[in-house]
Amino acid sequence: MSWCDNDARIIGVNLDFIKYNHEAVKAWRLLLAYITDELIVGFDRLSRISDRKISGGDSYARRT
Repeated sequence: MSWCDNDARIIGVNLDFIKYNHEAVKAWRLLLAYITDELIVGFDRLSRISDRKISGGDSYARRT
């Protein structure tokens, strides 16, 4: 019997639960990474649009 089995028994945690919990953590990390990437893409898109509006407005002001 390894030390890990003893610790799991002392704590009262089944190692299979830890394994499945690890898979759940992986899934949550993937979901959060996807959401974060989508937010970054949206932010970049909006900032480019507002940069164009700002630079476009300045060019019209210079012409007059």
